[in-house]
Amino acid sequence: MINKKLKILIFIASSFLINFNFALASPEPISNMIIFGDSLSDIGNNSWIHSTGTPISNLDSKGHRHLWIHDVAQQFTKKEIYPSNKKNIDPIKENVSYAFASADSSNHYLAADWPQDMQIPAINEKCTAPGPLRQDKTFDILSTCVPGLQLQINQYSLDLKKQQSVPNPNSLFFIWSGANDILYAANHPDQLVASAQLAADNIKTAIKKLLSLGVSSTHIYVLDLPDLAKTPFAIKTYSDLQARMAMSKITTFFNTRLQTILTTTLDGQPSLLEPSHLISIHNLLDNVIANPTQYKLSNVTHACLDNHASPVCDGYLFFDLKHPTTQASAIIADYISHQLVTN
Repeated sequence: MINKKLKILIFIASSFLINFNFALASPEPISNMIIFGDSLSDIGNNSWIHSTGTPISNLDSKGHRHLWIHDVAQQFTKKEIYPSNKKNIDPIKENVSYAFASADSSNHYLAADWPQDMQIPAINEKCTAPGPLRQDKTFDILSTCVPGLQLQINQYSLDLKKQQSVPNPNSLFFIWSGANDILYAANHPDQLVASAQLAADNIKTAIKKLLSLGVSSTHIYVLDLPDLAKTPFAIKTYSDLQARMAMSKITTFFNTRLQTILTTTLDGQPSLLEPSHLISIHNLLDNVIANPTQYKLSNVTHACLDNHASPVCDGYLFFDLKHPTTQASAIIADYISHQLVTN
């Protein structure tokens, strides 16, 4: 027969396990998501871009352009996500993407996507807000204003002030930036290392801006870059294998620096983020390209548009030269969701 002391110990242990399991099953709810970055996360801010439209992807079965964040936001918040140019946006309650196609990681506006043949966007000193600058009488577009990562966070701060509020402690933040910094310098090999280094440093600055607004580091996630050398853009642009290898190395350099400055202790200062808050899209896409059939893909090297396989793009990893298809975006969303759940 179990003695009285043993009964008490069993009761205490059972109570602890019940409470522990309940804690695991009931994590702090995520009220909404805020996203910063470029075309990989732009759901409609850059509406003037020279492409098939934003967001940059093929149409899904319902005729919508669908990015990774649509799926992640729906899974964790059960709410729609809106571009930051929506009227009366509320970043306290709503899922909002502040990302702009063609944005870099800077604190500048770029004259990107206009004119169409502009290879490297220039800083546009005439800008005071995102959008196209038009001729007064004809309303023809003269130039455009694409806000870099830093300016996107400034806009988020302004939207908070409009609500006379501070960041929602249950908001989740994502930053996916840096690709355009590298791609814009692709034709200038002597600038690649400096561009990649600056982009990583800019992301660190962006995180510090969020922290200064009152955002908790435990609610910030950063996505690294896939191997840019494996995009149809690089394959098509650089027939020379050495040139593609250089692009691959610069991507690795960027990701390594990002990991170092965000997740390690430097000069006695604590890290900005836990290592699990840097999500490796690089590892994911490498695995997808190496094992396409596991992800129900059949073409991981060519663009769906180039092969005239749109609008369906079934089995394609890439929609155009640089962007994933809706099917690939769903793969990215599943991967990110798994990282959030296991974190």
